[in-house]
Amino acid sequence: MQNFFGLLLDVATPIAISLFVVLPVVGIGLGVLAAWLILKNVSKKKSEKKLDDTSKRVDEMLSAAKAECKQLRQEAILESKEQDIKRRNEFDQEMKEKRAEQQRMESRLSRQEDALEKKENELNKKSDMLDHQREELSRRTQELSKTQEQVSRQHELMVQELERIAQLTKDEAKKQLTEEILDETRRDCAVQVRTIEQQAKDDADINAKNIISLAIQRCASDHASESTVSVVPLPSDDMKARIIGREGRNIRAIENATGIELIIDDTPEVVILSGFDPVRREVARLTLERLIQDGRIHPARIEETVEKEDGTWYKIHSGSVDGYIKAEYFVTGDEAEALALKIGKMFGYVEEGGLRVRTEPTTESDIITTLWAGEKYTVVEQADGFVKLSLGDDDDGNPVTGYVAEQYVQVYVKFD
Repeated sequence: MQNFFGLLLDVATPIAISLFVVLPVVGIGLGVLAAWLILKNVSKKKSEKKLDDTSKRVDEMLSAAKAECKQLRQEAILESKEQDIKRRNEFDQEMKEKRAEQQRMESRLSRQEDALEKKENELNKKSDMLDHQREELSRRTQELSKTQEQVSRQHELMVQELERIAQLTKDEAKKQLTEEILDETRRDCAVQVRTIEQQAKDDADINAKNIISLAIQRCASDHASESTVSVVPLPSDDMKARIIGREGRNIRAIENATGIELIIDDTPEVVILSGFDPVRREVARLTLERLIQDGRIHPARIEETVEKEDGTWYKIHSGSVDGYIKAEYFVTGDEAEALALKIGKMFGYVEEGGLRVRTEPTTESDIITTLWAGEKYTVVEQADGFVKLSLGDDDDGNPVTGYVAEQYVQVYVKFD
């Protein structure tokens, strides 16, 4: 029995242990199942309640949506009507503006048509006037042609009468007139050339004077003492007192007679003559040397000596240069003219065009040829208001000469 119970105990112990383990698990599972069933039941009730609430809310939302759709439909209808009215108003306004613009264009076109019509009328008037003027011009042209024919006939008659009176043909008269015109033209050209040459000479003289004056200004200080002063040696210093004279009478007489200043200073045995005129300075030097040699120095003797020495110099002008020449080397008057003709050569410059050359020194003699302004010829002689010119050689080698009026030729002498 004990073994039975022991065996039973040995068998029951693992079962009990298993039961102790399984029963709580089964209990827990049953509890969970019961809880799930309960929760399911409760959730179903809640879902049904929520479903009822949702259905009510959906119905309310559908009612609200229908009401809102109805309101939106009404608003859309109203907005459509407003848009239709607005478009209609805009269309009416646009049509009104187009009608106004059309009226303005019609008015402008009407004015343009009036203006064109007015211009057309004016053009018609001008065309009529031009036709009238053209007819008048044609009539006057015919009259002018008739007048010109009459003038031509009168001109021919006049030319024939002039040829009969002048005993010259038309060609001869034309040739003579042409020659006279050419002569006058050459004469005018020669005068113009001389004027230009003279102007050039005057300008050249002015420029030369300016250049010379500048050169003088630059060089005068170095050259003045040499060109304005002369030195006269004295035999002794005692001569200075005699030259000065009592109360300076002698030196004043010399200065007044010669126009030269005498400088007597401490320089031994020397008297200085100062003056710009070289002739007067030379006269003063010769006078003073003659007085020193003579020994008689007083105012009367001084004036007499100056008069003798004053006529020994000549002032001359050659080209653009002025200078002085000793009288003993100078000739004047007929003697000078004869000497010039002897060593120089005379030429004649023709100043007037168409100058007639004659066989004799008279206006009644025959004409050899005609000279033109600007030509140059050798002068053979001058006589009775005429100049005899050498015109070269003829075909046979014989010299040809002729006479021209002296007032139309400029005679000059050229030296080789």
